[in-house]
Amino acid sequence: MKPLKLTLLGLAALVGAAEFAGAATFETVTNQTLTGNIRWTRDKVYILTRVHFVTAGSTLTIEPGTVIRGIKAGAAGSDIAAEPGSLVVARDGKIVANGTPDDPIVMTSIDDPYVIGGAATIPASYVNSQGNLKTVIPQNYAPDGPSGANGFAYNQQWGGLVILGNAYVANYNVGTPPTADGDMNGLPDEPHTLIDPTGFNTGGFGRDYIEGLDPATIPTAGTNGLYGNKNDDDNSGVFRFVSVRYGGFKIGANNEINAITTGGTGRNTVMEFCEAAFNVDDGFEFFGGTMNTRHLYALYIMDDSFDMDEGFRGNQQFWAIVQGNTGASRSGYAGNNTTTGVTFTDTQFDNYFEIDGAENNNNGALPYTDIKVYNLSLVGSGGTSSEFTFTNDARVYVHNAALGNTADLALLSQTALDAIGTIGDVFNTHYYFDGNLTTTENRDFIDLATANTSATEETVAQFAGSGFYARNGLDLRLAPGVAARTEDGALPPAGLVQVNYAGYMRDNQFLSGWSIADYLEVLPASNVARPAVTLSGATNPIISFTSAGADVKYVIEKSSDQRTWTPVNSGTPVTGVGTINHTDTTTTYTAGVPVYYRVYAL
Repeated sequence: MKPLKLTLLGLAALVGAAEFAGAATFETVTNQTLTGNIRWTRDKVYILTRVHFVTAGSTLTIEPGTVIRGIKAGAAGSDIAAEPGSLVVARDGKIVANGTPDDPIVMTSIDDPYVIGGAATIPASYVNSQGNLKTVIPQNYAPDGPSGANGFAYNQQWGGLVILGNAYVANYNVGTPPTADGDMNGLPDEPHTLIDPTGFNTGGFGRDYIEGLDPATIPTAGTNGLYGNKNDDDNSGVFRFVSVRYGGFKIGANNEINAITTGGTGRNTVMEFCEAAFNVDDGFEFFGGTMNTRHLYALYIMDDSFDMDEGFRGNQQFWAIVQGNTGASRSGYAGNNTTTGVTFTDTQFDNYFEIDGAENNNNGALPYTDIKVYNLSLVGSGGTSSEFTFTNDARVYVHNAALGNTADLALLSQTALDAIGTIGDVFNTHYYFDGNLTTTENRDFIDLATANTSATEETVAQFAGSGFYARNGLDLRLAPGVAARTEDGALPPAGLVQVNYAGYMRDNQFLSGWSIADYLEVLPASNVARPAVTLSGATNPIISFTSAGADVKYVIEKSSDQRTWTPVNSGTPVTGVGTINHTDTTTTYTAGVPVYYRVYAL
């Protein structure tokens, strides 16, 4: 019996936009807690009317292609001052959001039309959790709409996605933090007592309430907002092809809801092919935990694109960052090519990386923030933000990066209070200054004695296009013949894709077909063809597909459950001309035991 097969970027859209040819079916979520085994189906549009918690022991399964809409806090939506519509996985709860590129799961504002089904999925009105009827007046999301009224201009339209788990977290605001590590495992030696805090960031030992969800802000949340414990193998679910857009909420200083927030999330949580876009605060913020991620995209984020702290640890691969600029104009559109008129509060496209250690700062507490990022592509804002900001005992290693339109490339802030010393190492990085910076801005790495760099300022752009507000002008694929294509960097650890060129998207524009960037028409009109995969072979599976060219690298991955995927061929991509036939010698056909394969170009 031959196993089933699955190809990445090759799943047929089981149900398309015609599903909402008439009026969509709306389900307004009003209960604060979601309990039991719940399934949200793609034939409905779900409206989040406050902060909702998937509680301990519960699982929320979200079908591919499902649209989830949140509302603003206060009188403009929820009628609760500090509760915009948001979705939270509490500790010991799970969300299974296993989308596909043809059927992504979209979490967005109440009136964003760029979803499966389009404008038919926007409600005319809804009744919030307080029983009040609200009328929806759709805004203009066209990419060439007027300044201040277009798809580039909005944020803070709802809350965000928060994922909480039981992994170790370096958050010690009372008492003496643990610094002893006799067994050299990077974790504090036992006994290591955990004490629930009494309020947001005011107490606790090793765990805390996540930003925005403490009892002082949401009195009815109880302990659902807690994160952190002593299980680095924790599992909070699956997040694949999830687009989180137009959200974020600032409650106060250092107290915000980001686009995607994790707290103490364990390494058995799966997160890949997820985008955070047009958020008022951070795109991704990881508070402690051990999650390993791949294929993440932070687009047009007003604060930090990626913020990692409190002992976050893991190996990350294939990240992309695109920043906007409040003063830049659009180009190439048929309508308005003025500035976007993006709304902002206290930040305007801030740091691209902000990484620090334990709370409180500089106390040497375990576990240390220890992050390795491989294959990063970054298009800067052309402003004064620092691409890499490392501080307070963080240990950060960036390998194989390509950058364009950059300002300060690295800033390490270390004080005499640092217990172990901040480490910021940046290797095999190629960066290019696109000409939008003033002469007073620094275009070079700022290093400390603890930092090592291997970075080259190039004389030509490394990307095929870095016009972040230009119609068809944003092409994160590496340009032909550039230095970043040279395969001379460090290979990542086993289990990741074994490539050592600089940057992420070599020949494949991974955002095409599902990202908000594609809807806003900034991506190129053409892309490398999706491989159509067939399986054969009597004993070992033979994976066959047609190559787009001799120089195109293809990754083949397999799964037994379509939850986690592992690169085959020891992670080394395959190349060839015409039909490629690859035999997976590590797998033998077994009757009744399925194996799934996916193939994608780099």
